Amino acid sequence: MKGIFKFIHLFSLMVWFGGVIFFTTFVAPVMFRAFSTEQAGDVMGAIFPVYYLMGYSAGFLALISLYFSSKKTPWFRLILMTIMLVSTFYGGQIVGKKAGDLRVAIRHESDPGRKAILKENFHAEHRLSVISNSLVLLLIPVVVLLTSRKITDG
Repeated sequence: MKGIFKFIHLFSLMVWFGGVIFFTTFVAPVMFRAFSTEQAGDVMGAIFPVYYLMGYSAGFLALISLYFSSKKTPWFRLILMTIMLVSTFYGGQIVGKKAGDLRVAIRHESDPGRKAILKENFHAEHRLSVISNSLVLLLIPVVVLLTSRKITDG
């Protein structure tokens, strides 16, 4: 049974990592090259809920399967993965919602001064999103490295 949990753990880490890599290095840059900023923002806004759902699901499965696949509780990896999962939830549920609301408000604002403030706030939220996404992107390889050190032949 532990072998199944180890497989689920590694598989969900790879799905999570692959999703983050694919999204940040291919999807987002292509969208902003191929479309206007407004159109790309609309497409990204439609993709984000699915992207974050992938992160929540893979992160939760990785966290739970790690706990059940180990003889001794791997506290350090569990803490790192909890940080990654909290960061994903923060990016999707807090920052993402604020940024989406700001994007809509910017589109409907006619006062140039107010619009500039809204854009500034949007860029601040976007930076937070990039930071939370980058944290996950940096920590997944650490967790994989720590996990690989525990894998034995045979």
